[in-house]
Amino acid sequence: MSRELKVGLLALALALSAGCDDGGGSATPAGDAAIGGTGGAGGRAGPAGGRRWRAGGRRGRRGRAVLAAARGRGGTGGAPPVIPESYASLKNNLRFKAADRLKADWSRALGLEPRLLCNELNLFDCIDTIHTVALGGVDAYQAGIYRPFEATTVTAPMIVERVALNACKASVDRDLSQPQQAVFLGELRYDGQGRLVDLAGADVADYIARHYRRILLREPTDAEVGHLRQLYTDVAAQGGDAPAYDWAILMCFSVLTSTESLFY
Repeated sequence: MSRELKVGLLALALALSAGCDDGGGSATPAGDAAIGGTGGAGGRAGPAGGRRWRAGGRRGRRGRAVLAAARGRGGTGGAPPVIPESYASLKNNLRFKAADRLKADWSRALGLEPRLLCNELNLFDCIDTIHTVALGGVDAYQAGIYRPFEATTVTAPMIVERVALNACKASVDRDLSQPQQAVFLGELRYDGQGRLVDLAGADVADYIARHYRRILLREPTDAEVGHLRQLYTDVAAQGGDAPAYDWAILMCFSVLTSTESLFY
């Protein structure tokens, strides 16, 4: 049972309890008559008792409204439910994806086999062999670690960046060397000096959007596109031999290592 549903059920129970305590909820005959509205002397107390019980019923309806809001259902007339302010942060619980999920997500997003994401010395898989424990995994056979660490290790950020940078380089190299199997390249134009032909062109915007769609599963905002265009300007100002190539790797890296990509 979800936490939201438990909170809603508790609110409903409290509201119904308050309704019964307002009169007409006792186990005496008069109390029974107050609820039912029939019977001798108890019957005369029925209307008042009934009104009190119905007043409690309004509290019950309020409790049911809270329960419906906690379940995510709208109220009458299709209007969105009014959720108390205290419910606003119930799902504010970011978790690091850790080794296995990170490897699976990045492999799918970049269109690379998992073994190609990162290999130390071109021999040992960065995630499965070298940095498994540091990335939140376990190593029962080699290190005797059967449970993942409760907190993120101090070396995890450096390892994540190491893997991401290598994976992005492998992705860009694949697109350039095998255009027929390219995942991101699209219609991106670059000249013989390794520079983008038109930084403001639609091909650059499309190249950026392809990364957002595959890595973050959404479209980039105008501000995000603007930031990544500016990144090319900054890279080109460094005077490298192939600024478009360097920018493509760093642009991929910036999206792949964003909070939205690393946490769930």
